Amino acid sequence: MDAPADDELAPTRAAPVAWDLSPRWQRFFYRLNFLFGAVATCGISLLILGAGSRFDIGVTISLSIAMVLIVPVALLVHEGGHWLAARWAGMAIAGIALWSLEAMPYGHGLRVRWRKRDKAMGVDGYVLAFPDPKRDLRRSLMMHALGGPLANLLVAAFSISAAFYLERSIAKTAWELSALLNFSMCVGNLFPRMLGSFASDGLLWLRASRNSADRIPRSTFSIISGRLLHGESVNDLPVELLERLAAEPEPMPLYHDWLMLKRSLDVRDLDRVAEFFEKMRTRFGSYDPSKQKAMADLMALAEAEWLFSQAWRTGSPAVLDALDAKQPAFWYTPHLVPRLRALAAALRGDRDAARKQLALSRGYAEGAADPSLRAEEARLRREIEALIDAGPGSLHKDRETVASA
Repeated sequence: MDAPADDELAPTRAAPVAWDLSPRWQRFFYRLNFLFGAVATCGISLLILGAGSRFDIGVTISLSIAMVLIVPVALLVHEGGHWLAARWAGMAIAGIALWSLEAMPYGHGLRVRWRKRDKAMGVDGYVLAFPDPKRDLRRSLMMHALGGPLANLLVAAFSISAAFYLERSIAKTAWELSALLNFSMCVGNLFPRMLGSFASDGLLWLRASRNSADRIPRSTFSIISGRLLHGESVNDLPVELLERLAAEPEPMPLYHDWLMLKRSLDVRDLDRVAEFFEKMRTRFGSYDPSKQKAMADLMALAEAEWLFSQAWRTGSPAVLDALDAKQPAFWYTPHLVPRLRALAAALRGDRDAARKQLALSRGYAEGAADPSLRAEEARLRREIEALIDAGPGSLHKDRETVASA
């Protein structure tokens, strides 16, 4: 379902036409991958059953258990390859996932959680990384895409070499299983096709190799995220880059409105904050349920910032009572809820509680991997600290001064 064709929501320029693999060819590679997976599964089964027939049933059980362990190791190798390739290309790592385990860089370590796996994603793991704006975008994306399959291929080569030098035994069969599984994971990920809402490594590589930097699907989002994660402020983003983001297919215009909301909040243009939040709500309401589910976290963050601006505008802490602090989106932004609670306490005149929440927010914000976020949050904290020192009545005085001027 498309966003409304309202002039206010229409893109400001035409989106560049990008080369992409046709749905017909994607279906072909999807079927080819299915066939390849069936052959690989048969090969694994024959290896296990063949070893069991030569030895005993206990060997078959042992090798089956070994397979249960080899599969997550192969996935860890795959995502580790993506991580190493991204770091080698100078990309900023924003998130990592292995099945239900999710992690994001924070401080000098990782912020980790266990969540229910979203089967609609279509992938068992990912490394979310964004390019360094000073480096070649296409080269960075191609290196990132090939890092995982290449890591599996290297482990497969090592495993088959280890099996070659061993006498016929359970250990030899285990190394052969490792070689076959890693090789299958390498080839399977190189088939260009969509995996739920994600593109396979092969499709990502094709898109980056066949398109110029400004025509790669979702490249504008990658470029903007890379700029922010490498220290550029949201207010310093080029206008033409934001216009290009607004011109891309949904949900990229929703990200554009979110960035504009953040820019407006950063300069205290609270009217514009409300305007862009309403645009986001209109767009979000036009999406189908699956797209709404994918964008729910972004909308939760936008609503939280809008509530913050409304509380600041009205001077009423009751506005923030509508915030649901248990929403999953706040796991990615642990500084946000304490900052809102600090403002609410400051507006109530509870200075001790306000300073306590502000210190908590500061600890989270300074540990964030995003330098631009650290700078933005420092400015917001200074304004709340000034409000704590001056008292909640100072907001009313400020509004009277502006009105008389």
